[in-house]
Amino acid sequence: MLVLFFIILIGVAVMSVFFFSQARKMERRQLPGGGPPGLGGQPNRLLTTDGERNALNMQVKDIVSHYGDDYEVEGRLDYWDEGDTWISYMLVDGDTTRWLSAEDDDRLELSLWEEVEDLHISDTPPEREIQYMGLTFFMSGAGTARVSRQGRTGAKSALSVDYFDYKSDGAEMLSVENWGNSIEVSLGRAIDPIDLEILPGDQVDY
Repeated sequence: MLVLFFIILIGVAVMSVFFFSQARKMERRQLPGGGPPGLGGQPNRLLTTDGERNALNMQVKDIVSHYGDDYEVEGRLDYWDEGDTWISYMLVDGDTTRWLSAEDDDRLELSLWEEVEDLHISDTPPEREIQYMGLTFFMSGAGTARVSRQGRTGAKSALSVDYFDYKSDGAEMLSVENWGNSIEVSLGRAIDPIDLEILPGDQVDY
């Protein structure tokens, strides 16, 4: 009987540790407020800084160099859609504005975007195929994301955005974003993280 008692006691202890461990895992997975940092959510791995600047923790006023072109980070958008998170930085060099998109999906994925003025989309959802610059772009994803921001972000000022992603048969990508007050269309291309040089800048509040 004594042996049986100890076996039962050990079994209860093991089950207690197991359920406690599972509860801790669930607690870490939860996002309080159901949104991204700045909108009631807890920090995620995209926003964790370790003292070193990289494409996932750049701040307003940082300097980004890409193939000899130097840009200042004037704004930052953090997107959140059902657990998926990504970042878009507004890069400015004089009259030139580009957007750097960064996402950590098993590996770091970067793309550089420029808004186009000669492709007009008046309503969303747009067509599943879009013809532009002699290329056919096919819709590859769509959704609605909540957004938090830092610095200047132009017309991208709403708290949520409807987005539609397109890919061509080549390297070019197309993005359509409905911000409520405007529909932004951008042409992009994936870039290699090794081609970026990031220098920390002065931190300022807007």
